[in-house]
Amino acid sequence: MKKEDVLEFSGIVLFLIGIGLFLNSFYVITGFAIYQEIKTEVSSITGLVFIIVGIFIFSLGRLEKQLKNIKASVITDPRKLKRSLRKIIKNRGYSFRNVKEGSQILDEYEKPLTVIPNHRFAKGTYFSIMNAVLTGKPNFR
Repeated sequence: MKKEDVLEFSGIVLFLIGIGLFLNSFYVITGFAIYQEIKTEVSSITGLVFIIVGIFIFSLGRLEKQLKNIKASVITDPRKLKRSLRKIIKNRGYSFRNVKEGSQILDEYEKPLTVIPNHRFAKGTYFSIMNAVLTGKPNFR
């Protein structure tokens, strides 16, 4: 099992244990008794803590899954990035121009926004390029 799945499963188990302990604190009313020697205050507080921790751990597992999907969608190959950006660039009225460093993206006023390098690049460069294209602000220093 993957770490994210283990976190989600653990969160569900803790949540269910918390529900059981919380219901145990009302065993006189509900007739539901897991262990009658636990004081009702301790049982209800412990149950609430387990519920909160279970929800937190389940959410953490979901968040890690989403982050993993985002990291997997990062494109570091310049040719693939150019292909995926063509639609965005056309919709915004931008254009390409080949320069020594790579493909320069120009805004509607023919001012350079960013450059997609000819070589493979890091994820930070990808996010910088995407930020420049989506916001329209140049990422040159």
